Amino acid sequence: MTVPFIYQRQIHWGETDTAGIVYTGQFLDFMLEAVECWWREVVGLDWYRMNTEFQMGSPMVSTHMDFIAPVYDGDLLDLAVIVERLGGASIKHKIVGTGQDGVKRFEGSLTGAIVNNQIMKAVRIPDDWRQKIAAYKAACESAPKT
Repeated sequence: MTVPFIYQRQIHWGETDTAGIVYTGQFLDFMLEAVECWWREVVGLDWYRMNTEFQMGSPMVSTHMDFIAPVYDGDLLDLAVIVERLGGASIKHKIVGTGQDGVKRFEGSLTGAIVNNQIMKAVRIPDDWRQKIAAYKAACESAPKT
């Protein structure tokens, strides 16, 4: 697998305001899409299966975002997903959105807790998931910086 994981996202007219610039609220959706695809690619599990097969979820407990340059209708974004922190029951993802011109458009983070849906309490990330996440984090940290 290439690191970091890159989710490509085409911007559509319905995601923009009347000036053709992406509406602020859409960026959180873009980050969530990228992280869900990261789970599928890296851990081999999407949020639906996490809920239905393991009775667990990953609600966000913190979000942050910095806007750097505008994103327009028709733009194609590369959303790089990096694990910044792997805790006992939580994982913090950094998401960097870059245009095809190489210009960084936004940067944000999502921190999700792993929760048992039956008792609605945070639980330790299962060891098999943790091993895959830790290996990905290490691969990103040792990859050449561009």
